[in-house]
Amino acid sequence: MMILPIGKRNRGGPCLGHGNGRAFTLIEMVLAVSIIAVLAGVALPHFGRSWSRIKLRNAADELSYMMRFAQSQAIRKGAHVRLTFARDAHTYYLQQGALETGEIVSYESLSGRWGRNVPVPQDIEVAVSADGVVFAPDGRIAPFQCQFCRRVDCYLVSTAGSRGMVDVWFFQRSLGPAGQEYR
Repeated sequence: MMILPIGKRNRGGPCLGHGNGRAFTLIEMVLAVSIIAVLAGVALPHFGRSWSRIKLRNAADELSYMMRFAQSQAIRKGAHVRLTFARDAHTYYLQQGALETGEIVSYESLSGRWGRNVPVPQDIEVAVSADGVVFAPDGRIAPFQCQFCRRVDCYLVSTAGSRGMVDVWFFQRSLGPAGQEYR
């Protein structure tokens, strides 16, 4: 016999309630599973759209972070840094300018994780205004725009809007008749 903290006696094992031996019936289980299935069916399409928007936003944010790092690296090292896009614009990487007699003769990839190739997911359309952008040691950034789009949702990463800044803007492309996208 066990005495519970409130002073009542428990004659059988641990206290789990009154223990009337009742369990769920098959009908109750089927009903619960069907309600869960209906809710999942309603939520999954929304989750897919949300997930694609998250991937699109992450691609724009990662580029803007990389550009801000390139600007700070150029200022800190006192050297030009270039963010270069691959030919298909689905990969980019950072390079630092090598100087000889005050002139940039070549660019070398940065070491470590900042010099790696950064991929953009293949289901995202990428349009760049140039194959790269240069960051000067005095903090200036060459005018540059990169647009990431997936269906009608787009992000624009730009240095053209304000001097020495990297801006990220969200917009939606307009749909024309029959759902075709205007560009």
